[in-house]
Amino acid sequence: MQLGFTFLRFYVKIVLIGVNIAAEKYMRKFTLSVISVLLALTVTLAGCSCNAKSELSFKSAYLGENVIVEPSSGYRETLTYKVAYADSYLSEFAISERLKKNIDEGKYGFTFGDGVYTAVLETVSAASLTGEAAESDLIDNLPSEAKTLYKLTTDLTLPVTYANCSYDGNTDDYAFTDNIKSTVYFCSYKFSFAPIFVNTFSLYTTFSAGEDTAVIGRVRTERTVVYNQKSYKTTLRYYDGIKEENPELKSENGYTNDYEYRTLIDNAELLFAVRNLDVELEKSVYIPVVSAQYKEDKTLAIKAESASTEPKTTIKVNGTLSEEELQVINYSLSIYGTENAGMRQLFSVQKAKGAALENKALLVKYVEPLTAYGLMAPMGVLVYTLTAAEYVTA
Repeated sequence: MQLGFTFLRFYVKIVLIGVNIAAEKYMRKFTLSVISVLLALTVTLAGCSCNAKSELSFKSAYLGENVIVEPSSGYRETLTYKVAYADSYLSEFAISERLKKNIDEGKYGFTFGDGVYTAVLETVSAASLTGEAAESDLIDNLPSEAKTLYKLTTDLTLPVTYANCSYDGNTDDYAFTDNIKSTVYFCSYKFSFAPIFVNTFSLYTTFSAGEDTAVIGRVRTERTVVYNQKSYKTTLRYYDGIKEENPELKSENGYTNDYEYRTLIDNAELLFAVRNLDVELEKSVYIPVVSAQYKEDKTLAIKAESASTEPKTTIKVNGTLSEEELQVINYSLSIYGTENAGMRQLFSVQKAKGAALENKALLVKYVEPLTAYGLMAPMGVLVYTLTAAEYVTA
């Protein structure tokens, strides 16, 4: 769920996915992890000259209807999602007949268990940041009204089993738990949700399917990004994916990119940012996003596809179960102006108050397509569905 583009969030990369978010060679995750990547955002990108980056402008839908005054402290929101696999959610994402035939014939197989994705948003003081998070020169140069930051912590856990697959040279049945975690500090909506620091940890399974055999692997990566006023520095660490305890660091590399403060967001905050979209139906907005999949930011096209009412579902609201039938705006997300950008991702955002659920533009659903590399075939989707929301404002 870095709920994100693979860039949000996940990884079955049958050679992976995305949020989440990790190495170009390994992850195609739209990690869009995870995830987490969660606006009442009004992006003004000069006409759509998407190479010229303007300062991003956001609204405050996440705080509630008509609320523009941000809490100085004590704000906390916890969202919980169930994560389930679907092989035929929509025809464009349905598992390919070629892949399904091989699975039905017992050549190999995969099964996703019930996963959980959580996203915790809270206010913190800029002065409280330590370690790498405190290295950003933004901290000392932010105006006083921007000294209260947001900390978003996400955690995606997903059990998965593979049948008759080759792993580390041996063919057998295997069971793993994939996990994507992220922590991101960023500014308030008044300062464009500008990122300060990001740390993402990914441990996931790759799956490469051929006509008769399939090979799986384990990938373990860590990504940190320090955002300064004029540049951001990314560090990627790759660990032994097989050894579960005390894994060996295999390699480390990094790079620095120039940018202008307030002109982009990080993939780790994407699923929060999209809660605040303010866009007319059938229109699009364009947001530059930084992800480990690419060594420079990429512009995402986010289109408001339709408005609808979700089927009635039970959601725990501040500890009490409530039957909710939520009105939502349905969006699609894809990389703008890039060949082989992969399949689009889908998400639905609350647009009105529910029976007990305040209208905080909550992410109600997120759909992440999966691809089986090797055959380069669609293999279904992971569907993230909101099951619980807790919010406290001091």
